Order: sequence, then C-alpha cells, then structure tokens
Amino acid sequence: MYDTHDIARAIRDLLNPDEFTEDDGFLTEIEGVSTYEEAGVLTRDAGFILRLGDRSEYQITIVRSR
Repeated sequence: MYDTHDIARAIRDLLNPDEFTEDDGFLTEIEGVSTYEEAGVLTRDAGFILRLGDRSEYQITIVRSR
C-alpha cells in the first residue's frame, strides 16, 4: 500500500522540469520541484513545493481521504 509520501514523490517525478519542452506551455515555467522532506519543511504532512520561473513557490499538501 502506498502512503502520502509515496504519492508526493511520484508527483514530484511527474513534474520534473527537465522533461518538458516548449510545447508544454505553462509547465515550462516550472524551475524546480521538491518534496517537503527534501526541502526540510518542518511538518509531518506529505507534499511538495513547486517553484516557478517568476520566483513564486506553491506548497501542495497530500492528504489521504480514505
């Protein structure tokens, strides 16, 4: 069975900015993706941080509902 940390790592891998081309539009604005664990975020929640070219950051938390 997968846990929320596994899901966060899988999404991080899907959003790897090295994999996008100019045809991917907005996705080419992604400069980096790291899990909360990798970024040293002090939380027990699973999630990841999405960094864009304009220096904005988004924290996305993964919560298991069932």
